[in-house]
Amino acid sequence: MISQIYSPDDEHIDSDVQFGVTRALIGNYMRHDEPSPEVGFAAPWYSLDQRFTLEAGEARRPVAPIRAKATAAPEEGR
Repeated sequence: MISQIYSPDDEHIDSDVQFGVTRALIGNYMRHDEPSPEVGFAAPWYSLDQRFTLEAGEARRPVAPIRAKATAAPEEGR
């Protein structure tokens, strides 16, 4: 899953808290200084041509961080 496309001039791109920024997720936003009446955009507006590639992999369930089974809470009055 992709969380977002990053702008190459983002000042926080090197300190991404999810450590999810890869070269493939840095977009090339193009500025258009002419209006686009066919889509109703006034100038300036930006477009992004981004291609996503899914890689084959093996599905597996994540390992839970809690390893012990939960125990039932003792009933009151016993």
